[in-house]
Amino acid sequence: MKKLIAFILIYSIFGALPCNAGVFDGLFGSYKFFSREGSSDPSTTGAGIRDALAVSAQNTASILSLKNGYFTNEAIKIHVAEEIRNVTENLKKSGYEQKVDNFVLSMNRAAEKASPQAKGIFFDAIMGMTLDDAQGLLDKGNTAATDYLKTKAYKEIYDEYKPIVSLRLDQEGATSKYLDIMKTFASPTLMSNQSLDLVDYVTNQAIEGFFYMIGQEEIKIRTDPNARVTDLLKDIFNE
Repeated sequence: MKKLIAFILIYSIFGALPCNAGVFDGLFGSYKFFSREGSSDPSTTGAGIRDALAVSAQNTASILSLKNGYFTNEAIKIHVAEEIRNVTENLKKSGYEQKVDNFVLSMNRAAEKASPQAKGIFFDAIMGMTLDDAQGLLDKGNTAATDYLKTKAYKEIYDEYKPIVSLRLDQEGATSKYLDIMKTFASPTLMSNQSLDLVDYVTNQAIEGFFYMIGQEEIKIRTDPNARVTDLLKDIFNE
C-alpha cells in the first residue's frame, strides 16, 4: 500500500506531462525499470515489455478519464447488468426509459472519474512483474503483455480499485439511481431475487475496459513506430 501511495504522489506530479522519452526514461529509470542497453539482452527485453505496459496504462488513463471516455466507446461502455436487465427493460416499456438512461450514464461517469487513480494502481501491478516474467512476452502476440498482466494482477488491481469506484458511484448518484430503479419496478421479494452488487459489477466492468484499452495501446506500440515514445521501446520493437 505504501508503494501505491508513493506512485500516486509521483504521478500526481508527472501524470499531466506528455508521454515522451524524457518522462518515462527518467521516472522509470529511477525504479530500475531499465537494464543494460541492447535489445538482445533478455533483461532489457523484459524491461521494454514493462515499459510498453506503462506507456499503455498512461495513455489509457488519459483517454478514459475524459468525459465520455467510457460512455461513447461501445467496446467498453458499461451497460445494465444482466441480472437486472429484465427490470430495466420493463421500466422502459412503462415510460421510464430516461430513468434507465440516467443510471447507465452515471455508471460510466463514475468509471471515467475513477480512471486517473487507476493509473497508479496499474503502474504498481506493472512494477510487480519481474524481468523474467516480462521478457518472454515479446513474440507471444500483439496483446501478450496485457493478457499476462491481467492474469497475474487482476485481483490485486480489483482490491485496490473497488473502494475508489464505490466512492465515485456515490458521487455520481449511480447507487441511488440503482436503488430508485429497483424500488420503482420491483416488489421487495423481486428485489431480493434480482438485486445486484453494483460496486462489484462496475469495478469489474471498469477494469475490463481499462485492460481492453491497454491492449489497444500495446498493439499500437508493436505495430506503429510512432507509438514507441521511449528509446527502449524503439530498440525492443524495432523490426
